Amino acid sequence: MTHTSTHIIRYSPRPRAAYQGKVNGSLYGPSTSGLLETTEAWNLAFLSNDFETRLHHPDPYFTTNVRRTTQTLLDGSAVDLTESFPLSERVACLLRLPAPRFVYLVHRFAHLEQLPMYRAYGDEWLVTIEERSHICCVDDWEPDSITDLAQAQAVLASLK
Repeated sequence: MTHTSTHIIRYSPRPRAAYQGKVNGSLYGPSTSGLLETTEAWNLAFLSNDFETRLHHPDPYFTTNVRRTTQTLLDGSAVDLTESFPLSERVACLLRLPAPRFVYLVHRFAHLEQLPMYRAYGDEWLVTIEERSHICCVDDWEPDSITDLAQAQAVLASLK
């Protein structure tokens, strides 16, 4: 498998900064959340909620759950709150893959029940990300050539 681009795939059609609204002079929406500043966190948020039709998720802990999921170690042992582990050891690294590939890997993730997004939203979250993965922006990846977590980590390591 070859990958010709070294940029991080953004799942949303527009940058995160474009997803904002204004009420009584105050901005709201994902563009205002510090928890979604990384592309990986924004990708997971966009995959998990339709920000095109509503600029906020009904759960006030949604962005915290998103961030904690990206910080979860791939071996399921902990949430790396300080992000002291390399990106390649956290769920965040998987969010650099095309959305359908991320969803494929999450469905097979040995520690699925430990992911904060799964703990908060359960199987409904899995259905949502599966449905939304096909509308997310894609790149020139060959998604069927990555079949497991080890291959995904090898591809991400090659991009460094």
